[in-house]
Amino acid sequence: IILGFIAVPLTSTPECRHLRTARLKTLALLLAIGLALGACAVRVGYEFLDVALMWSLDDYIEFESKQRADAKSVVKEFHQWHRLNALPEYAVHLDALADDLQGPVTIETMRHYSELSFEAWQDLMNALALPSAKILADLTPAQIEGMIDIMKEKEVDDRNDLKNEPISEIYHDRYEFMTKAAKRLAGKLNNEQRTMVRRWATSLKDNRHLSIESREAWRKRFHAIVSAESSVVTMAEQLSRLYAE
Repeated sequence: IILGFIAVPLTSTPECRHLRTARLKTLALLLAIGLALGACAVRVGYEFLDVALMWSLDDYIEFESKQRADAKSVVKEFHQWHRLNALPEYAVHLDALADDLQGPVTIETMRHYSELSFEAWQDLMNALALPSAKILADLTPAQIEGMIDIMKEKEVDDRNDLKNEPISEIYHDRYEFMTKAAKRLAGKLNNEQRTMVRRWATSLKDNRHLSIESREAWRKRFHAIVSAESSVVTMAEQLSRLYAE
């Protein structure tokens, strides 16, 4: 959801990293307080989602005071929409998934829940388009260009990382990520399951170049949409297609 507002990873400049570190420490403190009071970590984190959304926007946009106040209002409204409309639907699907995981898990079962997840993401992107347009339409040309420059800087950083990161390290990261994910779902893995995960990790093609090229194309389309003199409704329609596609 956080990345949905801009749909690219956060910047990696030293100044931004320092700022995000301070913010994350603050959020960690808030979460710790909530946990000490007996609250669920996920629930406490969700309560502060609107704050995290604003932090994400601040990493890209230098708001003026009124703009920030208006953006906070839009984000708060979106957060409330998500709480009332999306969360109940997630709960129904997760309860059903928990029941289905009690028996044999088939490819059809996993495909079904994969499709549900994709549909939920598409619904979220559609719902996000209008709030995004309300915030973006209020920006000055200079603010828009500053936001685009940050995206370009991130693309340069990623290209430099691509040159310096061997494919063997990518395979290792994929293996570690999927092993941890599988453990959370199924518990300790046996040797055969670990072999399956490793085979999967090393069978995928190295598509990092395509990923960066895709993001560059996305950024150019995004730039054209937010720079055009169009209504909020028109911008939202264009952003909805961009987010979804």
